[in-house]
Amino acid sequence: MRIDVIPANRLSEAHREQWKLLQQSNPDLQSPFFCPEFILDVAAVRDDVEVAVLAADEQPVGFFPFQRGPGGRGTSVGGILSDFQGVIAAPGLVVDPLRLIHDCGLSSWQFHRLLASQQAFRPYHWDAGDSVFLDLRGGFEAYRQGRREAGSTMLSRIKDKSRKANREVGPVRFVAHSDEPHVLRSLMEWKSRQYQRIRSENYLTKPWTLALIDRLLARRGEEFGGVLSSVYLGDHLAAVHLGMRYRGVLHAWFPTYTEDFGKYSPGLIFFLELAKAAESMGITRIDLGRGQEKFKTSLASGGMPVAEGAVGFGVAARAARRMYLKARQWIESSRFHQPVRAAYRRARGLFATSYGDWHR
Repeated sequence: MRIDVIPANRLSEAHREQWKLLQQSNPDLQSPFFCPEFILDVAAVRDDVEVAVLAADEQPVGFFPFQRGPGGRGTSVGGILSDFQGVIAAPGLVVDPLRLIHDCGLSSWQFHRLLASQQAFRPYHWDAGDSVFLDLRGGFEAYRQGRREAGSTMLSRIKDKSRKANREVGPVRFVAHSDEPHVLRSLMEWKSRQYQRIRSENYLTKPWTLALIDRLLARRGEEFGGVLSSVYLGDHLAAVHLGMRYRGVLHAWFPTYTEDFGKYSPGLIFFLELAKAAESMGITRIDLGRGQEKFKTSLASGGMPVAEGAVGFGVAARAARRMYLKARQWIESSRFHQPVRAAYRRARGLFATSYGDWHR
């Protein structure tokens, strides 16, 4: 197998078509993050995005997108904003991770949401868990029945909140996609306040992130693109979500809501309304990403294993990472979880950004 590395913006039309064929051939690669359009949109606003083209008998059989950071340290395209990573290839292709990063001219490649099904990378996993989703292939009623049978009461509790909001504020109204500037502006303001409140890195202040969002939302009518959805209570905008879609898969990326109507849980009402509208939108799966937040575990009806780790890290870096992961596990299981959660988020952001220049 030959491995050639090129800047992402030099991918030919033939490359893109083959990429799409490989993506469509592999059920694990249906997330929007695996689309060539996502890689190209990030490459249009950053100058460090490259793609390794894996070829056999002069025919591309795989693609490996990455960002090249200082010292040859590689990260996923989009850095911590990327919720899925991996080699784009048909099922069964075996890739040697060490040879891959060597031929890419990288000293290491860090991942935090790598498909665990790509087993060649298993020796380089530090931690693993499920990226959860709502399976809506059978429609909303089948999904709701499945949640009820699983013992989850989340949907009924959200419905009660929705009824209360209807009575006290006004009718709940879901908008599948909006082009109105104030909707996006509200999302930016509310999400920024949320990041400040939880003392987390504000990803929406980066110029390249803002430019990327503009490009994604400009892709109206395509099978891949950004989706800006919202929920109103009466005449009041109450919740907004910026996501990405590829065919029938919608990835929940930046959900937020106004605290003015916090007692009605407008963020949860949004996800209920989104699930109800999914069939009319052509959506069969809503990815919520990895995490132990209660709303995710209560709403999710399926999961895809993903892993965190790195290829090419030295002994000291691996030891430091093990300590970090042990601390995280303690935090998540400790009764002091909430008071120390902000400190954990700051540490997570520092570690993630220290291995690449994605945050510039």
